[in-house]
Amino acid sequence: MPARKPNKLYAVRAGRMPGIYSTWSECEAQVKSFPGAKYCGCNTKEEAQKYLEGVDLLAQSPAASEVANNAPTPPTAGSSKGKKRSFDDMSTIELSFEESIDPLVVYSDGACKGNGKGNSIAGIGVWWGDNDPRNLAERCPGEQTNNRAELYAICRVLETTSFRRAPLTIKTDSKYCIKAFNEWLPNWMKNNWQKSDGSPVKNVGLIQYIVTLRSARFRIGQKVFLEYVKGHSGNQGNDGADYLANVGTTKKEEEEKDWDSLRIDYDSRVQALIEARKIQLAGKGQDGILNVVGGQEAKAFTEDEVGSTADHERTKVRRTVEGSDASVKDSLHVPRADPSRRYSAGVAKPSDKELQDYADALFDDDDDDPSQ
Repeated sequence: MPARKPNKLYAVRAGRMPGIYSTWSECEAQVKSFPGAKYCGCNTKEEAQKYLEGVDLLAQSPAASEVANNAPTPPTAGSSKGKKRSFDDMSTIELSFEESIDPLVVYSDGACKGNGKGNSIAGIGVWWGDNDPRNLAERCPGEQTNNRAELYAICRVLETTSFRRAPLTIKTDSKYCIKAFNEWLPNWMKNNWQKSDGSPVKNVGLIQYIVTLRSARFRIGQKVFLEYVKGHSGNQGNDGADYLANVGTTKKEEEEKDWDSLRIDYDSRVQALIEARKIQLAGKGQDGILNVVGGQEAKAFTEDEVGSTADHERTKVRRTVEGSDASVKDSLHVPRADPSRRYSAGVAKPSDKELQDYADALFDDDDDDPSQ
């Protein structure tokens, strides 16, 4: 087996526990036999972090089947009535887990009458289906532009959709949003939220808030995809979202939000939700919780806390990755052992051929992810 470069880091973008690992064995444990695993070897922490941030952000998903191309019945706004959220009523946004594993597909759209003019009016639409109670038709807060409305529509999807492990696909006709999250975001973050010409990124507060909303879902293991759909093409979902966005322009004007305060508050609320979820899982017989520091710290600790129940031959351990955008949960079984000690997570020793195969794959620069 070829020698490894010293101090090599391994970034796992898609695996059992995405994050940055300092040894190949730790990386292999996360990606071996994991469907669609994505990972790479990196020479520096900065390279590894960029790999995670650049690909793990609302990556474009493979094309999904489109909804029937018949024009929609004008959908109702459902839960949008009376639920405008200013910067000081974040508590009205309910955070909850759902056990369903069915994939979610939703359409978002923004509309702006008189875009680019002083008297422009912008609204947003979120369409789940005809007369679906989750549909939204709302006014865009703050500056009234089409791009901002498109962003806010995505924001509202992430704010109002329950957490679940199943993937969430948001379909939008905004090429600006697709490029913002799939192409431009890593460089914006690297350059302190400045564009390549040195000018400040527009809508930065809203974009940073959306990153926080998206990151929260990765922390509980939900993948979020942003997928382009051509506008005004007879697609039922896009037409429905467009209709709702135009309805949103008729709503009462909303003041700009304090995005920084929202971002900080939302992050703390998500952490509280995760802690409550741990307690709930422990009540179901899962005796230990393992916290792994993720990509932000560029380390992964792999100690297992083993329960002491004598009549269990195996103890379920819930691994919860915290402290980075790429955090997820993953359950596994470990043998019952002496409860007075902590043990390193055991990994079955692979064959030389398996190690060689994974080594070859690790240093292969080819990547089929369309966002790269």
